[in-house]
Amino acid sequence: MKQYKLEPHFIEEYRNVKKVFTNKGVFALKSARKISNTQFPSMIQMLYQKGFTRVVPIIPTIDGSYLVFQENQYHYLMPWLNNSIVDERDDRHHLLFKELAKMHQYSLNEIQQAKTNDIYHHYENITKQWDERDGYLESFVIESEKKWYMSPFELLFCTYYHEISLASKYARSQLDKWYELSEETKSFRTVLTNGKVSITHFLFDEHGKGYLSNFEKASYASPINDLISFYYRTLKTFPILCDDCFGWFQTYRSHFPLKEEEIYLFLSYLTYPEPIYRCVQNYKNKKEKKSEQEYVRLLQKAYWLNKNIEYFSMKIVEEEQRKKDQEAAESHTE
Repeated sequence: MKQYKLEPHFIEEYRNVKKVFTNKGVFALKSARKISNTQFPSMIQMLYQKGFTRVVPIIPTIDGSYLVFQENQYHYLMPWLNNSIVDERDDRHHLLFKELAKMHQYSLNEIQQAKTNDIYHHYENITKQWDERDGYLESFVIESEKKWYMSPFELLFCTYYHEISLASKYARSQLDKWYELSEETKSFRTVLTNGKVSITHFLFDEHGKGYLSNFEKASYASPINDLISFYYRTLKTFPILCDDCFGWFQTYRSHFPLKEEEIYLFLSYLTYPEPIYRCVQNYKNKKEKKSEQEYVRLLQKAYWLNKNIEYFSMKIVEEEQRKKDQEAAESHTE
C-alpha cells in the first residue's frame, strides 16, 4: 500500500479481494496469480477517454503503474463500491445489459474485409472444427451401440444423440447464413469485450449507478462473445424456460442493435452442443477421476444446458421472424 501512498488501518478479506480501510478512504485490492491480459488497465483508460465511465477504475501507483507484481501475484487497486442492491433482480440484469451495450457502442470498430481475410478463415476453421467434433460424437455412438451392454453414460448419450445432431445441424445452418451475409457486406465489427460478463461483477455505488468490473480477460472481438459467455453460465442449470433471458437480450439490442449476420453468428455459437462434446471427450479420456454416476450427472447437466439454450434461441428466432413479417407488411402497404 506504500506504493499508493496509503496507510491501511483495517483490512477485511473477501476471497481474492481485500477491503482496505485507509487514511484516504476505503479501497478494493484485488490479487490474482494469472491475468489473461495484463494490458486491461489501458483498455479501461481508453473507455474513459471515449466518454464511457461506467467501469470501475484502476488506481495507479505513485510511479504510474496499474499492476503491482509481488509475491508471485498481480495486485491492483480500485475504489470500494458498496454494491447497493436494487429492489428487483430483473432490474439489475437489465441495467447490466444496458451498460454492456453502451460499452460495446463506445468501443465499436468496423473492419473492412478488403483489408483482411478474417471472415473466410474464421468460417473455414470453425466448420472444420465442428466437422471433427460431429464425427467424434458419431463414432462414439457407433462404438457404444456395438456393445452387448452399454454403460449408463453410453446409454444416456445414445438416447440424447438424435437431438444433439439436430442442434449441430442447426448451428451449422446459422453459421452458413452468417458467412453468406458477411461476404456480401464485406465487413465485420469488433468491440472491447469484458471476457467474463457476470451479474456478480456488476457493482453499484451509493447512488444506485451500476459499474462493470473484472476486465482481466478483456479483448477486442465480436460483441457476441460477451453474450455467449454470459448465457452459457446463466443457462447452465436445471431445465427452465427463461423468458427473462430474452428480455435482457432485447434490452441489450435496444442500446446496441446487432446486425442480421451477427444474430446468425450468435445463434450458431450458442446452439452448437460444445458442452456435450467436451463431456464425452472427458469421459473417453478419463483424465479426471470421476465415478460413472458423476459422468452421467455431468452429461445430463450439459443436455439441460442445450435444452435451455434451445428455448432461448427459439425466442430470438420468433422475434426476428416477427420483425421481418412486420417490415414486409409495411412495405406491401406502401
